[in-house]
Amino acid sequence: MARSSLVHGVYENHLHFFYTARKIIKNKEIDYRPVEKLLFHVAKDLFDFSNNHKDSIAEKCLRMPTSVFTYRLVACKTIEDVHELLSTIPSIMATYNDLFTKDIEEMTSSLDVCSKYLKTEALGYLESRRDPEYFIYWDDYYGKYRNLSEEYLGLKTSIFSSSGVYFLYDNLQNLIYIGKSYTLWKRILSSCKERKAIYCRYAIINNKSDTDIYEMYYISKYKPVANGTGKHNDSPSMVLPELKFSPLTLVYVLSDEKPSLMVINQ
Repeated sequence: MARSSLVHGVYENHLHFFYTARKIIKNKEIDYRPVEKLLFHVAKDLFDFSNNHKDSIAEKCLRMPTSVFTYRLVACKTIEDVHELLSTIPSIMATYNDLFTKDIEEMTSSLDVCSKYLKTEALGYLESRRDPEYFIYWDDYYGKYRNLSEEYLGLKTSIFSSSGVYFLYDNLQNLIYIGKSYTLWKRILSSCKERKAIYCRYAIINNKSDTDIYEMYYISKYKPVANGTGKHNDSPSMVLPELKFSPLTLVYVLSDEKPSLMVINQ
């Protein structure tokens, strides 16, 4: 089957999704024929719903309903299990409609209910919101507490699922590390911890191949002290178009005393 026009996930259309689901059932040596007609309609409804709401699904960092269904289908052991799963489809779509309207605090408070619909990176972020001390810790290198800045916390929606290149800086705003990520917000946060960085700048690329190329290009060009690979004795002979980077952004605030959780809980 041609793979030139993927609409979402790994499924080109509802027939592709239907055949995949039917094969999962068949491989379990379950007779799919009693539910084949229902499965066909469910596959079409789920695929159409996923496609019609793909922007909302991406914005909330939700798993595709087709993926949620496939994951549950793999766990089915009998035809009764399959039939029960098929009967839950209206509630799955109703849950998605509900999640589209929730803000970050509502999703955090009902995390146990909605976690199975969230992508891994979103789940990790919401779990950290439920335990705000994740953002506050003692840093032996500086001999101070680190607290996530309100400025960086405010970027979570705009760059959480973006890919691109980032530059990290120490407390004197010296460039110390260049990295890449396909989920920028979370990776910059963890990378700052690893490299003792305080500030960052980033450029959104949203093309994984270009992201990989630009990371090595900038490492070769600037040779930051904390990068272990890509720092050759020469410099790149080719010149790539410069990316548009964000302003220098404070990621962590250093404090002699342990900060309150007020900023995190806002």
